[in-house]
Amino acid sequence: MAMEPYPLVPLNTEARRWTTVDTTHAVLLIAHNITTLSRILDVIDVFDGDPRIQLTFTSTESDPFRRELSEEIAKTGIVTIPWQQAKATKFDLAITASHHDNVGEITSPLVILSHGIGYTKYLHREPRAVFGLSPEWVLRDGKPAAQALVLSHSDQLKQLSLSAPAAVPAAVVAGDPCFDRILASLPFRDRYRDALGIGDRSLVYVSSTWSQDSALGTRFDLLRDLLAELPRDSYAIATALHPNITHRHGPGQVRRWFADCLRAGLIILSEIDDWRTGLIAADLVIGDNGSVTGYGAAIGRPTLLSAFPDVPDGTPIAELGRSAPRLPARGPVTGPIENALAEHDSQQFAAVADQVTSLPGQAHERLRDLFYEILSLTLPLTETPSVVLLAPTPPPHRSQTADRVTVHVDSGARLIQLVRRPAELQRDNAARYLPAAGGHLCCTTDYPMRTMRERADVLIGRTVDTNGDESAWLQKSLRDNPFCIVAATVDGGRCQALTRSGEFVTLSTDGSADALPSLVYAWFETGRPMAALAPSITAEVGRSRHQITVWPG
Repeated sequence: MAMEPYPLVPLNTEARRWTTVDTTHAVLLIAHNITTLSRILDVIDVFDGDPRIQLTFTSTESDPFRRELSEEIAKTGIVTIPWQQAKATKFDLAITASHHDNVGEITSPLVILSHGIGYTKYLHREPRAVFGLSPEWVLRDGKPAAQALVLSHSDQLKQLSLSAPAAVPAAVVAGDPCFDRILASLPFRDRYRDALGIGDRSLVYVSSTWSQDSALGTRFDLLRDLLAELPRDSYAIATALHPNITHRHGPGQVRRWFADCLRAGLIILSEIDDWRTGLIAADLVIGDNGSVTGYGAAIGRPTLLSAFPDVPDGTPIAELGRSAPRLPARGPVTGPIENALAEHDSQQFAAVADQVTSLPGQAHERLRDLFYEILSLTLPLTETPSVVLLAPTPPPHRSQTADRVTVHVDSGARLIQLVRRPAELQRDNAARYLPAAGGHLCCTTDYPMRTMRERADVLIGRTVDTNGDESAWLQKSLRDNPFCIVAATVDGGRCQALTRSGEFVTLSTDGSADALPSLVYAWFETGRPMAALAPSITAEVGRSRHQITVWPG
């Protein structure tokens, strides 16, 4: 039992009179940064429903990437104390997911978890020494640095016995709680795709760890290249950035670096849970030697490696490096992505999955046994929870768009095919927009790039912006923008358009109307009158076909 006074409330006789639940065991949760916080949140469900346990958070306040850590801890609703107070207080159990040196200042029984997919990186300052398994990290004065060093796979125990045999008595193979939550959530893939608004598009998921050897470190424009090249109605692009990227530079700075990508539809997944639900929703993963890429391959997603530095043998990431094809360091991306999707074998990364955990689905139960053994408490009567991941936060709706649109009109079949790519990303080295050969520029009137609005072939406004007179708004738009051929308003599944030749047409669809102004432009370019569009025509946008009802005049 913790020494009195209790770290949060001095439980003297008077104070106990006002305590609703007289907890008997105090557990300290030590977070260094967002990554370690995420792993701790994965395991503390094992204490749910036990009134004997009081959880307390602290932060070592030493990690250079701890920006916004206190805010994320506050969201948990668990009481927090300063590091100095945590060090001076005796707890019954302390849990952390980092080997940072200052965790050795804790005098309470300590459990150290891995905060990634095992131990898969070398120490930069000591070649061939594995981070998390070398003596520097697992021993203090020649003895184990913690009462329990949690490993996810028995292979790690073999590595530990070779690198730091004195630490083996503290090693506990207990599986991977993060991977177990991913496995438990796999049946809900459609739920996660729905939340992200993917529809029938293929979701390409880009994972980047930190450092210059990472996916973005070696090809910073990778996200931009994907969005520029892949049709936006056939592909969605999401990314999960290592928290050390976000919290070194600041999330606001990262959003500004990728502002054009966000306008083009990029989804940046949050760091606590959404990176996992996005991974489950993905159709293909592009990554590096980071844990997220390894988890993606382990659940069977087609995986391409954009970067891959040297990693320790005998790890799931080493196996990934042997079995995953590479994305070229530069140049087109469509071919490698289509090949990876078409040629993927569901068993291609079975060996990666086998090395993630020796005990799939058992981590929470094993960890609960370990924690309660250290606490000298009987196990709760309740079942150990296996918590399914919540649906990801839906990305913001994009009302501002600028597309380079290529079209194919089959008048005989009454079919118009449209392929849209973000126009802002179709540019040369001087960041100037490159118009499409045989295509057109379609832009909303509120898009932030003025030159695109001024040179758009098709201008789109929202009905709400027309002050109740759509006809006058359409005429003014053509009059004020001499490059514009078609002005249109859209509202839900309805579109009204006016051409430079003075023809007016109304269109409706059971889906979104945002592609219909480009359909009008494509028909106009054939030289046929708008009346010939009626009564209906088929539009193919991406992988979807929609019947469009048309009323000319």
